[in-house]
Amino acid sequence: MKIMKKSCAAILTVGLFMNVAFAASNTSSAKKNTSSGGVKTVTRTESASASDVQFAEKIGDKLSSGSLDEALALFDSYETSDPGLLSLKSSLLLSSGKTTEADKIASELLKNNPNNIDILELNMMVAKQKGDAVKKNQHLRKIISLDPKNCGANVELGDELSLKKNYAAALKYYKTAWGTEPNNTTVMFGCGKMN
Repeated sequence: MKIMKKSCAAILTVGLFMNVAFAASNTSSAKKNTSSGGVKTVTRTESASASDVQFAEKIGDKLSSGSLDEALALFDSYETSDPGLLSLKSSLLLSSGKTTEADKIASELLKNNPNNIDILELNMMVAKQKGDAVKKNQHLRKIISLDPKNCGANVELGDELSLKKNYAAALKYYKTAWGTEPNNTTVMFGCGKMN
């Protein structure tokens, strides 16, 4: 179970880093395709200064070399208010097992960005790592309300319902995910469990 939590957090870290890098490389709003089949708007915030962009690149270098601790240590000497960088910091803390610190940042980000799917996903991962199923499911449902075809959220909710033996509801979420990513083995496995 601990390995799965670390893997999910690592996946989230990579996803958030990709969003930070995308946001940092654009000077205005831009649209990109998401794995859920929808379109997500990523906007470079006013606070994403040139130094924030350079800092994001340093973080990327450390993550590329597999040095999570060194990437996280870079935040010790860098102050930022950029939501993308703060999301990344929270995700790195979560990956390092520093759940309380990650939760503090993620919760504050959510107050200021209640409909940001990346921040909702981060808060969902924090709740999952803390073992707070109620909060995790609240975040999942909010993600799905904003992005009904979000594959990850649909699979996660399908898994949760399957564990509760609510197979009809679980299958609904797995089928939604399958419609978005028909070659996703996790989705196929989820659908297969229901038959």
